[in-house]
Amino acid sequence: MAKRKRAEMGKDEEIPPARENQCHFWVKRKGRYCHLGVAPTHEYCGQHVMYEDKTRPGYGEVPGHERVPCPYDGGHNVAAKDLEKHMRKCNNKPEPIPLHFVENINVAQVDLLTPTVVSTPAPQPPSAPTGNAKESEETDAAAEAAATTARERLFRLPRETFTNLVSKVQRLYAEVIPKDLETMVLTHPSMNERLAAAGNGKHAVQQASLLGHIDRLGLLEQGNVFVEFGAGKGELAKWIYVAVGDPSKYVLIDRRNFRQKFDANMKHNTATWIDRLSMDIKDLDLTQYARVNHEKIVAVSKHLCGAATDLTLRCIANYQTNAATNENTGSIEGIVIALCCHHICKFAMYADPEYLQQWGISEEEFESMCVMSSWGTCGSWEQRQAAEEARTTTTTTTTTTTITPQHEPSSTPAPPSVTEPNTPTHVLTEPLNTAPPADDTDQPHWTQLTFAERETLGLQCKRVLDYGRLAYLRRCGFEAELVYYVDRKNSLENLALVAKRKNVVE
Repeated sequence: MAKRKRAEMGKDEEIPPARENQCHFWVKRKGRYCHLGVAPTHEYCGQHVMYEDKTRPGYGEVPGHERVPCPYDGGHNVAAKDLEKHMRKCNNKPEPIPLHFVENINVAQVDLLTPTVVSTPAPQPPSAPTGNAKESEETDAAAEAAATTARERLFRLPRETFTNLVSKVQRLYAEVIPKDLETMVLTHPSMNERLAAAGNGKHAVQQASLLGHIDRLGLLEQGNVFVEFGAGKGELAKWIYVAVGDPSKYVLIDRRNFRQKFDANMKHNTATWIDRLSMDIKDLDLTQYARVNHEKIVAVSKHLCGAATDLTLRCIANYQTNAATNENTGSIEGIVIALCCHHICKFAMYADPEYLQQWGISEEEFESMCVMSSWGTCGSWEQRQAAEEARTTTTTTTTTTTITPQHEPSSTPAPPSVTEPNTPTHVLTEPLNTAPPADDTDQPHWTQLTFAERETLGLQCKRVLDYGRLAYLRRCGFEAELVYYVDRKNSLENLALVAKRKNVVE
């Protein structure tokens, strides 16, 4: 029926009688009956059987024809006699669980995993105390912790507690980080055409430098299996393939599915294979993935976000541990991972809980450090405004932007004013319960730190967490280092974790 005719039909128009052996369900939107046929003595088809009046005279159920919901999806039903056949071909039939899926195998502290808070209720005024005051306070504190984000909890810290936390981060940075990290911006001949075509764009420069570091370790070889964690569209693997050529082997891992994947369009011969695993890294047991048995593995990633880096390191460590007892296991030859997004790290997933315990970093302090780490890469208001102008202005060929120095502070930085105990404004004990103002030059930040001090503190938080990852790899038998693989002007997230097995010959 035409749309116009359906629209002209009155709401109270009389419904014509249904034809014999036709479903009696009236599709109001289309102005007609359902086209499906019915079983003997029935008035409704299988999909509308719920409207059937089974007390109607003449109704009879044919054995085996009664409708039952599909076990895989209750949204549709099937005749009981056809259930077994339907279950073999149902589109909603779950895929069999692969051997390499082991839930939470790469989570360091599974017992500390908590569900993600979806929404945060508005703060309420304190109610009158009832019953046991201490018990009530503990219950309220637990409820508040579960209902707020880490950023809000940092924001509500008493001034003295926040000041002590800042001092602790500065002390850890001075004690943990042995020296200024080295800057090594490399490239690779296979990327020359890519760099020229992209006009030395930031992603091309980053990819070229990561390939240069893989080559520096002597790992850019056809005999290796390149496992890209958090692969996304697989662009890094694509450029590794350009450098290595045929035959070569790749495993791309990401829990999300992407359109326009690079690996789908990589032209290679039959000797080259590319596998893609759609799963969470936290559940990946690489030792059970048969394709990498007896293989030399190189773990790579470009900007592996937050907890995904820790899960990857645990995955690698678990593989190394099993290699000693499993004759089918290969070896992790090297690791090149560009780090980023420390603000979404998770305490339960951090790669090395012993490192946190050694330096006395509690779960609350860890969460606060993750929040503060974003200050190292958020940029100033002026920088963000300049970047926005550069994106919207197509006629400007050059844009002057104030960029902070590439090197971080030395291992013994002068403490910012917030840690000076004699400053009157820093002996307050009331919570920081006023809304943080916008990041501009006219209003002070709620921390009473300047932008430069916040940026320095954020970078220090990042490096303290990164050094724990570095120490973890060293304990697992790797020669590991942290290097700046691109200039800070190219990316604020410009640090890479580079490692190789100790017995790998240069």
